[in-house]
Amino acid sequence: MMKPYSFLLIIFFILVAFKTDAAPGDTLYHQDFNGQLPSGWQSQSNSSHNHLWIWSNTAPGGQYVLNSNPLNSPTANNGFLVLPSDLYNTPTPAGGFVNVNASITSDAISINPSNSVHLSFYQSQRFCCTQSNAMYVEVSADSVNWTVFPATNYRTSEASSENGEYLKINVTSVLAGQSTAYLRFVQSGASHYYWMIDDVMLIEGPKNQLEISKMRMMAIDTLSFDLNYYALDYTKQCAPILKFNLENTGSHVVNNPKCFIEFYFDSSYNANYGYKFSRDSLLISNSLVPTHESIVEFQLPRSITAGYYKIILNCESDSVFDREAKDTIQFEFGGFTLSNAERDFYPSTTLNLNAIQGSGNFGTPFSSSPKGDFVGALFEGFDERCSDLSVYISSDSINVGTVVIPLIYHYDASNAILDSALTLLSYSLVPYTIQASDLDDWLNLDFNLGTGPLHLMTGELYACGIGLVNNNNQSSISLGRASIVENRSLVPVGVTYLGGSIDDWSLSSMSPAIRASNSQSVGWYGGCSTYTALKEQNNSSELKVYPNPSTGQLFISHNELIGNQVSIVVKDLQGKLVYQSNLFKQKSNQVELNLSHLINGMYIIQVNSGFNSFQEKVLIQH
Repeated sequence: MMKPYSFLLIIFFILVAFKTDAAPGDTLYHQDFNGQLPSGWQSQSNSSHNHLWIWSNTAPGGQYVLNSNPLNSPTANNGFLVLPSDLYNTPTPAGGFVNVNASITSDAISINPSNSVHLSFYQSQRFCCTQSNAMYVEVSADSVNWTVFPATNYRTSEASSENGEYLKINVTSVLAGQSTAYLRFVQSGASHYYWMIDDVMLIEGPKNQLEISKMRMMAIDTLSFDLNYYALDYTKQCAPILKFNLENTGSHVVNNPKCFIEFYFDSSYNANYGYKFSRDSLLISNSLVPTHESIVEFQLPRSITAGYYKIILNCESDSVFDREAKDTIQFEFGGFTLSNAERDFYPSTTLNLNAIQGSGNFGTPFSSSPKGDFVGALFEGFDERCSDLSVYISSDSINVGTVVIPLIYHYDASNAILDSALTLLSYSLVPYTIQASDLDDWLNLDFNLGTGPLHLMTGELYACGIGLVNNNNQSSISLGRASIVENRSLVPVGVTYLGGSIDDWSLSSMSPAIRASNSQSVGWYGGCSTYTALKEQNNSSELKVYPNPSTGQLFISHNELIGNQVSIVVKDLQGKLVYQSNLFKQKSNQVELNLSHLINGMYIIQVNSGFNSFQEKVLIQH
């Protein structure tokens, strides 16, 4: 007679024998840096022998981040990796600031072979002082050939991430079918601030899967990264654009990917959205290969009128996905309002100046000393007057008694030094004291008794927000936070000024709930751009840029280079044009490009041919 434990062992071995690989989402590797640097991990520096990645469980420190916090990650209590660049430049070295060029490399990581592998980790980062400085991850299967993956999540220099930002990177192109992995975290060129990392994981990816990301609304394509989405008055007659990224994160080719778009309308704000405005479908492409991504634009019907809308986006293919590819966005159209978020999302989370290294300093923003703290959001102008700002005050009682005024700064994104990039344009001379009745609601502030309305010019960038005039014995202000904008924006959307022993401007991925509007007149409007119904970008299955990283001498390969009139455009991550070339009836599908004149950093190469546009990122390292 068979014993019970023998029977269980037989069942166990049968299950093991039939298990061929891990299930999607299973952990292939996890490193939480418990108590020390892991054995075999090597820290290197090209700038100074002591400018190294270290293990820590405290804030990074340094003269410009005196009030920074330790990394907010699931296992932060037992420590994490940190590169404290600011601390390494404190006090200021005799010869001036030193760029901290450092990396940390894992030992050989054994993993179960999988057809789809994703890398994830928690981080907090900020770097100085130009966009040429880079933070990235290198991944290898043999420790000889390395592939670069950017880790700044589209952030520009001076922009701080959220503390505890979760980043997931599809590394299937390197680790598919591999049993060994190597990871290297690299910083190049930054002299100040920090990079903290924890809970590094390699995860089994899905087999059949499309993922929607960065779903956002826009109205005028500036050919640069979208700051955020906003509403326009419907009399402008510019049909808004729904834009989203669609990536194949699985291990199989996705054939005939298509997306269904449903529009729901309501003339007044509520949670019902019972009227379906229309339903459209988009065929994205014939196929989308693993690890590659399309950036899709869809023009909404021109018959759209002022009101409130919900868009449900659902993407499918010939194959059944491991999980649903679906997302929703709600927005207000009309009312002459720039809006960096939807009303539904307040006040689910709050933004507190202390949480972003606030000093609690108060004064007048247009004086030299003391200068009050400022918190605001970045907007892009569109030929409209701004007469007032609305700020969502959270329910935190600490706000009661705080005195504020509305402020608008012009933001020159081409200026690498934030202190000189921001110029105060508009303010009120009459401060407002926040009352208990203002909590958990929008607070409207105008410029009537001050500089008056400001004309926001098309294509110009502005920081709109509030300055703190005095604190009434309070230490900070707490605002509603536009979580949906933070999740979908491609660039920083928040901007703060934190006065202290060292005054400090900074950009942030955290977005305060702020609206800029014109309640005085309808203003005037410029002309509209025209769009194709669908534009695919970053279709890397056809566009190849190599070598990557490159010293500047590289090759571009694409089928549409043959026989067509093609333009090649190169921009930095701030959208600034740094190179352009036109090709006429090229006889080959390959062209050589010399970008050796560019400084070190990440760039976007865009190939435009007819109605098609393809782009790829490349890292220049001399």
